[in-house]
Amino acid sequence: MKILAVIVLYNPDCEDVYSNIMSYIQAIDKLIIWNNSDNIELKSFGKFSEKIIRMGSGKNMGLGYVYNQAAKYAMTNGYTHLMTMDQDSFFEKGSMLNYVTVVNDSEYLNTAIFSPNYKTIHGLSFPISNELTELEAAQSSGSIIPIDLYSKVGTFRSSFFIYGIDHAFCYEVRNKGGKVLAVHSVVLNHTPGNQRKKRKFLWKAVWPNEYSSMSTYYLIRNELILFSEYSEKKKVIFDFVYYYIFKRLIFIALYEDEKMKKMYAVFLGIIHGLLRKEGVYKNV
Repeated sequence: MKILAVIVLYNPDCEDVYSNIMSYIQAIDKLIIWNNSDNIELKSFGKFSEKIIRMGSGKNMGLGYVYNQAAKYAMTNGYTHLMTMDQDSFFEKGSMLNYVTVVNDSEYLNTAIFSPNYKTIHGLSFPISNELTELEAAQSSGSIIPIDLYSKVGTFRSSFFIYGIDHAFCYEVRNKGGKVLAVHSVVLNHTPGNQRKKRKFLWKAVWPNEYSSMSTYYLIRNELILFSEYSEKKKVIFDFVYYYIFKRLIFIALYEDEKMKKMYAVFLGIIHGLLRKEGVYKNV
């Protein structure tokens, strides 16, 4: 197995990004650092510097476009697997080396997307064990994708720009007979949205996502488009509408900045999602 990883940077905390990259660079063969914004300065990676390729002009190209460019680079240069990383994610000590071993030894090495066990403010997705669980879809951060599978399924959905790209690709993989597998023993610390502040709502502690208006729009629009294209369980749809629309509107009104702008993004995302409008929309 020969792994090419790609991380997309957009207005990052450079100290955090450097530390996050160091949690996995030892176990991969090459890393593309793609700049989707300007003025990104990272410290030298020392002995790992030869593994780094810097790409991107500073213009925000979204995620799908970048992932497709990385996949093409992998195909051209003999890499067998692509790992996609978020800038705010890092592996716990020893997890990345274990990840490589698990994937490399799996009977699904070239026929499944592998996903780590996410650790968020809410805890772990799965109890730590040697088990693998089949998923309907995985998040992009920490996912390892066989290049053979990418060639079979097709490109990442760049018209989504950000959000939903990982789910759309996973759905296509499963439609074509592939699998999506969560590796319980591999822990990836991950912050969904921008959950930084704990708040009090009635008798409960809550963590508002505080997505930007742009993120809010694409998240809602793209997931609603996917619901119209694929057969999702009613509970999944209900949970999404409840958490990302109904509950989010309450949290925006109570806790978040730019209230009107974000509420506008919510309603526009709903309208464009129902109309199945794709592509980049700049007025959010």
